[in-house]
Amino acid sequence: MTLERVDIRHKVLELCAEDDYGSWELWWAVTDHENVPAKDLRREFAAVIESLVNKRALVAKRRGAGGELLAAPFSRKRLLSELESASVPDPDGSYWFGTP
Repeated sequence: MTLERVDIRHKVLELCAEDDYGSWELWWAVTDHENVPAKDLRREFAAVIESLVNKRALVAKRRGAGGELLAAPFSRKRLLSELESASVPDPDGSYWFGTP
């Protein structure tokens, strides 16, 4: 079974409605029990996140010097890089996402 973009979108919005989530946490939630090649799913996931940020349904954030989450410019390339190393996340250097 493969995940469709609508499924990824639903899961991401459902989680982010509760609280801010790190990119790796969203990735883990989406990839749970999936048999999809990671590279293909990473591209789909990044496309969904980019679309949601562009539509202002999600806000991309980064940790500031004081540890607070601040709105940040979104880069699909950077997100894809983070997803490749999601098994060893860097909460201080990774994207966080939340609803506006």
